[in-house]
Amino acid sequence: MKEPIEYSLTAIIIVLLFIASSSILASMVAPIDYKLDLEAMSLLDKITLTAGQPENWGEAIINGNELEDFGLSSNLPGHLDKGKVNALTFRALGSFYNTTNNPFYMSPEDFLLNWISLQYRGFIIDFIPALNISITVTNNNVEIKTYNNKGKNITPLVDVNVIVVTESVAGVNVSLFSQPVITVNDEVKVVAAIAYYNSTCSISYWVDEDVNCGFAIDRFIISCIELNANEVNLLQVFRNYTVIEYTFKGKRTNPTIETNNTDEGFKWEVNFSPFQVDEDNSIYVYEVLLENSFGGIDDEVVFLLAYNESVISVFFTYPAPIHLPNGYLNIINLRYGGLTPPTMSGVASKFVFIGFANYLIKLYMWRASR
Repeated sequence: MKEPIEYSLTAIIIVLLFIASSSILASMVAPIDYKLDLEAMSLLDKITLTAGQPENWGEAIINGNELEDFGLSSNLPGHLDKGKVNALTFRALGSFYNTTNNPFYMSPEDFLLNWISLQYRGFIIDFIPALNISITVTNNNVEIKTYNNKGKNITPLVDVNVIVVTESVAGVNVSLFSQPVITVNDEVKVVAAIAYYNSTCSISYWVDEDVNCGFAIDRFIISCIELNANEVNLLQVFRNYTVIEYTFKGKRTNPTIETNNTDEGFKWEVNFSPFQVDEDNSIYVYEVLLENSFGGIDDEVVFLLAYNESVISVFFTYPAPIHLPNGYLNIINLRYGGLTPPTMSGVASKFVFIGFANYLIKLYMWRASR
């Protein structure tokens, strides 16, 4: 029979062997983690510092051209092209009740095909707004709450611009507010909330369940319904609301506009003959042009509104959460790539501008099976 001291020595030896093996394993894993971190940072720099090929590939894919090299830069230091980001994050179009796949969405598998260096790698890119803005609409009341990246409620410290689109028997009304709690007289259809905290700015949206939603890439709006020039007017809504510019061709009826200035001399045109039609999926692409020139939709535009006597459709210009009366509209996903990164992943992140808004771009990378 063994003495207690022998059991103690055996236990000590087992513990020491476990510690030694754990240290050896950790020393083997650490270089792998470090290498993956370097790979992740290298790829993140490539994505955020280069525009890709062709440089205007966000627009080029609508023209049917192939993407030859991948990058998200707008060629302004620290700025990403929001049209390119929209091509990665808007997976579908439509309303809460009915959605249609976005034919221009670049799947992560397509991304891998354009990055030979990513063979046998898995990845996720998160586009995280610097501020988390929640929008709650109850009857005719709108409430905006803002949280920092640690989840702390900073609403009392934040300045906001809140654009509210309402609808009544009298027609469509667009209003600007600068307070986080708002009461309106009519049914709320669309809300855009822009929050400012210190030098940080973020945007978030809310839509009613029956509103059809599309999005913008450069000078194009992607729609899931056909827009008829004789029946539809298109309104560009800017974040500071000092100017509202109409884009129209055909019959025009004015909504009620509450604004400091409406510049009637600055004309925009919409080509209401679809630039491209995907009849199988009921997708229509329309071109928005500055009169007699070739241009895109300004970064200051937070959404475009198609309307007549009522709201027909809204086209979002920013990759941002879209709130519903209950939950979120799933046409957009700000996580591109896999669902959940594995434990052994390389991680890299940086803050960037997309248009006027601030985002944290976070990239995870791991080794995938061959």
